[in-house]
Amino acid sequence: MSKRELAAALDVHRVWIIRMENENKVPELISRRRAISRILGIPPVLLGISALGTNNYLQLIEESHAARPLVVEPYSLVDMHEYLDNAWDLFTYGSVDVLSGVRKQKYRIEEAAVQSGDRQTLSLLHRYEHFLLMVGRQKQDYAGTDPERLIDLAAQTNEPDALAISLYRRGKTHFQRHAYKAAVDDIRGAFHFIEKAGPQVKGVTLVGAGPVLAHHAVDQSDVHEILMLLEKAEKCLDPANGYPDPFRARFDESWYLLARASALIPLLRLDPSLLDEVFQVLDLAQQKTGPHEIRRKANIELLYADASLYAGEYLSSADTALEALELAQSVNSAWNIERIKGIYVKLTQTKIKNSTELRTLGKALATN
Repeated sequence: MSKRELAAALDVHRVWIIRMENENKVPELISRRRAISRILGIPPVLLGISALGTNNYLQLIEESHAARPLVVEPYSLVDMHEYLDNAWDLFTYGSVDVLSGVRKQKYRIEEAAVQSGDRQTLSLLHRYEHFLLMVGRQKQDYAGTDPERLIDLAAQTNEPDALAISLYRRGKTHFQRHAYKAAVDDIRGAFHFIEKAGPQVKGVTLVGAGPVLAHHAVDQSDVHEILMLLEKAEKCLDPANGYPDPFRARFDESWYLLARASALIPLLRLDPSLLDEVFQVLDLAQQKTGPHEIRRKANIELLYADASLYAGEYLSSADTALEALELAQSVNSAWNIERIKGIYVKLTQTKIKNSTELRTLGKALATN
């Protein structure tokens, strides 16, 4: 887009655009920020505004850090939905810690849910519980989360999407905490609801189940089952495009490829011939992932490091793990940092244990 075109879109003079670029200033007017957000196709929250044009959620997030008694105030469902949507954007595209603010808003909804018990309020409360579990898992901060209640709220809403995504997310949490049997039980439980769920939830559950089930795979029949699940997930990509996504499954080609590689890597112990496909899938995932998708990019680099370790390319694994660490640190992804530590420990048991590359990775992890 030329300076003249951008100026026309923002309803300003071309000289204003030149000054903005040269002086590196962000437009002050909310209307101009919203226009830039629309033109660039980026979340409004990155320019300090919410989707509906207000910025009061920033004040709420800031206030959540203040030490003062909780006061339950009246609110509208629209406001609370907007607050959560903005919290998702802050988590997805930045490193702002929004957990404490979301916890505070959840307490307000709980008060209303006790008083009214209506389905809309319960559904909203479920979405807040879902956020806390999902983001808490990434940040390794489970304060305020209640996985059992998440399932109970989903059951009360009686929505297939809510039930499927809740069991899936709880299963991934169990898996992360090494409760493997509970993880498999939840994942298979989610399968009972995905046929009636939308393509976003169905796709992410099918492909996301792969790494969990691969951990328990013992023979070729297990490998075949997982590959079939991945194929079913791929068929959800087209229907998922543009489909409502209230639970932020964010199931698209980039996520599918990333999750597919994550499922294939643990299967290499049973079928080493999958190694070439792993690297091909990761190459495609890298191409399909935008520069603002920092969390996904960190995951991709981490999987490259893991696959390189399996292939015996130890120096490449160490270098790539360092890149993954820098990305994970930039968005405070505690879970990915823990996974990189696991790769580092394995590399210390290889022939590069005394290499400069591995020492560099070790120092970077030590400063985290």
